[in-house]
Amino acid sequence: MTDSSRKSNISLPVAHFIVSPYKTLSGAVKNEKGEAVASAYITLASADGVEYYSETDAEGAFSMDVIKYGKEYKLTVSHPSYDAYTHPETISLADGNVSGLAVTLTKTYTYSGVVTDAETHAPIAGVEIYVSNPESGADVMTGTTDEDGVFDLKFKQLGTYNVLFKAAGYDMVSSEEVPFEGNFDITVEMQKTVRTFSGTVTDAESHAAIAGASVALYKGENKVAEATTGADGSFEIKVKDQAVFSLVVKAEGYEDFTFDTIDLTEGDMTDTPIEMTPNSGVGMLTADGLRVYGTVGAVVVESASEATVRVYNAAGSLVRRADVAGKTRIEGLQRGVYIVNGVKVIVK
Repeated sequence: MTDSSRKSNISLPVAHFIVSPYKTLSGAVKNEKGEAVASAYITLASADGVEYYSETDAEGAFSMDVIKYGKEYKLTVSHPSYDAYTHPETISLADGNVSGLAVTLTKTYTYSGVVTDAETHAPIAGVEIYVSNPESGADVMTGTTDEDGVFDLKFKQLGTYNVLFKAAGYDMVSSEEVPFEGNFDITVEMQKTVRTFSGTVTDAESHAAIAGASVALYKGENKVAEATTGADGSFEIKVKDQAVFSLVVKAEGYEDFTFDTIDLTEGDMTDTPIEMTPNSGVGMLTADGLRVYGTVGAVVVESASEATVRVYNAAGSLVRRADVAGKTRIEGLQRGVYIVNGVKVIVK
């Protein structure tokens, strides 16, 4: 037998190579507290429409076999109790299996409610809401109530926050270290800001205190608040409004004192001095028992019963006729001397 024939009868070993038809992507889904999220739905999708799916088990774990592992994929995770998640980077299994992929799902919570007036219970529109970090003081949420006094703020990070409600004309409402542990709805009642207007009413000539004077604040034609001076001439008025008012002070035997600008928008006005000028009437008592005197632009008549008053100017012409009872002001008179039921009166 030749050498060549011997070689042809030698058996050579055969090597078998098994190539896996897929690669595996695996990982776990948890929430922001580190708790496993079961039944989360995972989608792996390529730009050209190839998709693979998986669902997390009770431990939050998932695994999927990817046959077309040479592509770039986008990973998304959905769950009805959490915000949708998209992985920030594309995933490729071209170089082998990918394991230990960690996904954290977050949740958007709602802090909502309505802000009302504590007395009228009417909704307050335009209330500014600030939710801030207790340590840094930085705002983490802000908002404004709508025309129905309703607000609706969204947040993701559970924790403890400071809350402030602020509105023009109302005292601020603040709460510190409020636990934000999930969705919650509240009603906030705000008290109107109380402003103080105080002072002393005195005689402009003698500087003596005037007791019993009426001090009134007006907003337009409407009287908002009123006080009466004490024995020392002092008064104090409190109003639940931050506004500009007009002032009218009346006292028997004195000309009315008026002032158009009592500004309580920025704060209180206290220790306000008010000096009143004595009436300038001449011959205060008429023959028919009426007490008359002149003031700025008017004649004042005081009568214990019904009476008819006739006002003549210095030329003797009748300029006013009025039926009066009690204390009556006859307005619209020019500065000058008038005769009222036979008594001379000076109008300033």
